Amino acid sequence: MLVSTFGQNLRKARNALGLTQQQLADIVQLSQAAISSYERGDRASSREVLRLANALKVDANWLEGRSTAAVTRPLSTPTLAEPEANTAPDIPFQFEWPFTRVSPLAYYQLGESERRMVEDLALSLVENRRRD
Repeated sequence: MLVSTFGQNLRKARNALGLTQQQLADIVQLSQAAISSYERGDRASSREVLRLANALKVDANWLEGRSTAAVTRPLSTPTLAEPEANTAPDIPFQFEWPFTRVSPLAYYQLGESERRMVEDLALSLVENRRRD
């Protein structure tokens, strides 16, 4: 029997990555108030559940409390960096982070304009690589 709710699982996965509600909201382009409402249980589920699950690297069915399996990819998948604040070891997922010297938490503590500059730089490098 599943006792976890969407809100509880959302909070558990967010905390496992060491993200604040605002940081998760920024990632999935929702408001912090929406994330808070989901976690409190004021909103039972979200039509944005797939975006949330992808951002948190968990299974959407698990996030909604319909499954006990949180993993979205095999545990043997190599990662570049693991989240530093994995406070919920009962969530067996791996987070593929593209930066080896910058933690996800440090990145999401940057302001929106600073994160956009990082993204623009990465996009520019990728586009230049394609031209070569």
